[in-house]
Amino acid sequence: MTRSEAREQAFFVLFEKSFCEDLTINEIVDTAQEAGLIKINNFAKILLDFAEANAVAIDDIITENLRGWTIQRLPKVSLAVLRLAVGE
Repeated sequence: MTRSEAREQAFFVLFEKSFCEDLTINEIVDTAQEAGLIKINNFAKILLDFAEANAVAIDDIITENLRGWTIQRLPKVSLAVLRLAVGE
């Protein structure tokens, strides 16, 4: 799996997390892998673990740089991409 593919898989998990805030990243990954929807390699796992461990700091950075928007108004797709990018 290439890094681009790993980022794509990590994006899918972060996007799902925006709908299932009560679940952990690991729970989402386990469920998706059991269903055969995603494959997570070490790089994707590192990205996801970092994003989960630093979620507040990442959201603070995103919020500080928004102009004319609030983090709550951002589309979930955009927010997942931003979280992944800032985390990386």
